[in-house]
Amino acid sequence: MWSWLTRKTERSEGQALLQRLRERYPVYAAPHAYRRDGQLLSLAQAQENLEYLQTQRPTRLRIASDFLHTEAGVDVAVALAGAEPAALLDGLHRWSLRVFPALQKAAPQLARDEVWLASDRRGPEIVYSLLMDLALLLGELILIRRPAFQWALDLDEGNLLDGMDSVRRPVLQFLPTSTAAGDASMPPVQLDVEALVVHRYREPDSPSLQWMNGWAQLVHEARSGAYERVF
Repeated sequence: MWSWLTRKTERSEGQALLQRLRERYPVYAAPHAYRRDGQLLSLAQAQENLEYLQTQRPTRLRIASDFLHTEAGVDVAVALAGAEPAALLDGLHRWSLRVFPALQKAAPQLARDEVWLASDRRGPEIVYSLLMDLALLLGELILIRRPAFQWALDLDEGNLLDGMDSVRRPVLQFLPTSTAAGDASMPPVQLDVEALVVHRYREPDSPSLQWMNGWAQLVHEARSGAYERVF
């Protein structure tokens, strides 16, 4: 009985949040969906998406900050001003543990990769506007400390051949110039932050989430320079 009531309550809460998002949350209106009928974006279309991200980033961070202050009771502005983000990341983790199961159960048909990749982030799919803004926020917390990373497109030929979801999507990227010996170019380090956020939304009941804050781990490791020191 308790389990049934819990699921029903979660669905109700998730439906209420989805409705608030549809009514009040501004759409992340990138020019192109990542996939249409299984087709990969052209390079020109992917570049337009990246340009949208770069020009709209300040606006989207303000939107995320206002939303999270109201819905999660966290202060984004302090961390974006340069303070250590541990408290913010802990708050986001606790909020996601409470809210993401409800969002997923409210509309399980949306929580699939094929929906995400083809989404225009409008209407019922407005949840993907929120998830993209969360990814931008996590990315910004990294960029504040590690400007060697930049938002860029995944143009890695190996990823293209492997059919990776990151191909021609914006990722955080660090471009090492050489090996330690200084005699060869190295592939870029790419952090698919949006995919990490979407994965948590898709699988909110994963046992690992109960004991590990993967968002905080990514941000702290990147801010420490760990992904750059391997070269």
